Amino acid sequence: MDKGDRRLARIEEEARNLLYKLLSNRGRFFDNYGRLNSDGMRLFTRVIRILKEVNTVPSTSLDKARRDPTIERIARLLLLVDEEQTDGDRMH
Repeated sequence: MDKGDRRLARIEEEARNLLYKLLSNRGRFFDNYGRLNSDGMRLFTRVIRILKEVNTVPSTSLDKARRDPTIERIARLLLLVDEEQTDGDRMH
């Protein structure tokens, strides 16, 4: 694994950790209707930026989650990130 691959892996790991943080602190980052509040959106915007940079998740999934930031969409996004990392681990 070269430096560029390690850097992308670290960045993707950061995005995954932020998604876990969002989902594990629902009372802090989501409103009563299951949508991200302003603090949650701040973190989620960072996740979106990271995932667009590493380009491992389809942009349509990112756009849907950004337009409708519900617990379900963010959980699906986390599954996509985990799936992509698992696929990437198999390749190396």
